[in-house]
Amino acid sequence: MRRPILRRLLRLSRPLLQRQLSPFETQFSLHHAPLVPPPSSSSSSTSSSSSSSSSSSSSLSSFSPHLWNFERPFVPSSGASIDRSDRRRASASDASDARAASVFFSEPDGAEASALAGVGREILRFLRKVEIGLKAAHGAVARPTEDEHVAILAELSSDRALDAMHRQMWEHPDGRRVLEETPLLDDRAVDYAALRRLPSNTLGFAYMQFMDSHGLHAGARQPVRFVDDRERAYVLTRYRQLHDIMHTLYGMNISVEAEVALKLIEFHNTGLPMTLLGSIFGPLAAPIIRMHMPRRATDADVVGEALAGKLRRERSGEESCSFTSVNAPLHIVYESEQTRQQGEKSEAESGAFPEEDRAVSEERSDTEVLYPRHALLTELLPWAWKAGRAVKVPLHCVYVEEWFDRPLEDLRRHCGVILPPAHLAPHVARDQSS
Repeated sequence: MRRPILRRLLRLSRPLLQRQLSPFETQFSLHHAPLVPPPSSSSSSTSSSSSSSSSSSSSLSSFSPHLWNFERPFVPSSGASIDRSDRRRASASDASDARAASVFFSEPDGAEASALAGVGREILRFLRKVEIGLKAAHGAVARPTEDEHVAILAELSSDRALDAMHRQMWEHPDGRRVLEETPLLDDRAVDYAALRRLPSNTLGFAYMQFMDSHGLHAGARQPVRFVDDRERAYVLTRYRQLHDIMHTLYGMNISVEAEVALKLIEFHNTGLPMTLLGSIFGPLAAPIIRMHMPRRATDADVVGEALAGKLRRERSGEESCSFTSVNAPLHIVYESEQTRQQGEKSEAESGAFPEEDRAVSEERSDTEVLYPRHALLTELLPWAWKAGRAVKVPLHCVYVEEWFDRPLEDLRRHCGVILPPAHLAPHVARDQSS
């Protein structure tokens, strides 16, 4: 009688034992780096010094976090637990001396010990956040082209905003399904080749055209490391993966002024502090002057062999040139014929600007001079403020995977997207890479 019951229980429990982790759970367990070790349950229940030392040593041996490699900032590396035996011996001797010297000393009971341990963990967590935040801020200023530093600052400062985004998604039917199914925009769940074969007016085709034209990949986004709660971590992961969809919806490139304008729109939708800081301090990184050099600027028959060769080497990266940096005060773009044709084709197929207004942007002189910082402060940011307030459905509340084969204009109407003015196309709708 007992064997059939045991067999039935084993058969019922087998699906639970064989449950596979979702892609996000696998990613979270792989990249998550807790700021402080998890509390040890055995150390709080012991009262003698010998049992407490043994429990602390066992907790240290069982916890092997992502140790921080300070030689290469912000790269976690797996390692063994740190040997603090000498530190424990020193602290034990200091505690015994203090106990002998004080007549008012008394051992805390279990509740007081757990409360003190909780306070200590919160203080340690705060200090770790300050330490990592300062290093990330320094890295963001020293190496602005690396997105990992800004990503870490966003993780350390977005707890309340992530809670609000999670609540907003849970109250929306599509957002709730996203939270329950936790889809990821990467090659494990999305067939990029199939998206490229979709009709030219669909979201999937426009999304892949944007990614391919700028050499981007959805799976290359920085993973969330310093958000301990899984729900918050997924919300932030979803926001990062939807950023390129935002570019597609608004028909904007990856220039500095376009990114700063999108940050202001995202602040209205998400409330993330880093989006507000990016829209406030981002104009300082925008070029003051951008010059689009014609193709004949590198023609030896026009400018001479020596100058043409130097310009070609700078454009190809063989020689360093500060003017080709996207955030240089004077940004020079050497535009080839192929780049110009690709830009015009992407503008025509994305539908971001009407046909009758595109003629204005096509009237370009041989050497076109733009003023990105002035355009950003006077026109792009006011438009972004209005566009952010006009959004009806935030993008993180949309199950975008179900919209890939539908027209792009339908999603724009569903979300309440206001496109940028047509005369700003040279700033936000053309490839600014040199």
